[in-house]
Amino acid sequence: HSVDGIERLRFTTSHPKDVSPSLIACFADLPKLCSYLHLPFQSGSDGVLKAMNRNYTFASYLKLIEDLRGVRPEMAFSADVMVGFPGEGEHDFKRTLELIEAVRFDLLYSFKYSPRPGTAAALLADDVPLPEKRARLDYLQTLQKRITLENNQARLGKSYAVLVDGPSPRHTHQVFGRTTHASIVNFTGASSLIGQTVAVKVTRANQNSLTGELI
Repeated sequence: HSVDGIERLRFTTSHPKDVSPSLIACFADLPKLCSYLHLPFQSGSDGVLKAMNRNYTFASYLKLIEDLRGVRPEMAFSADVMVGFPGEGEHDFKRTLELIEAVRFDLLYSFKYSPRPGTAAALLADDVPLPEKRARLDYLQTLQKRITLENNQARLGKSYAVLVDGPSPRHTHQVFGRTTHASIVNFTGASSLIGQTVAVKVTRANQNSLTGELI
């Protein structure tokens, strides 16, 4: 953070256990840290989490989210989630949906369970039928799609510092960049802006990106 010339720091985590009180304090004290964190949760069910040996619960995961947003109210999150883990019942799946509604992730990487040789889970009975896994994944992804759009719509009319990454892949007269929340913003601008941080006002909310205008 103290290195001159570095404007932003963004990183990923592999497990909620890596989010310590000292790390949370960094988000309070270090403005170069982006207001975004990838924090996998895998399932909202305490029973499934225990079977996965994840060593956290629905409540303790939400507490991490609350603590992070306590020091950065605008904090955005993405995560990994799985459906159809051995033993996952309908109640377990509903708890996953409840967690998604509570956190309101910007992005979810979602998968249906399949046995992986050499893992402890591979010794468990793969007892959730494939059609049910597919149905749960489809329902979850539809829910997340709605939340992502609503999150983007909440950014309409707001202005953000956007680090310009490159030319827009769709429009030759546009460039794109990311906000501190990792939201992609496309706007009309010259290629000379690439590498710069500029102020952009959001004028349209799309499903997976934002459109804006240079201020």
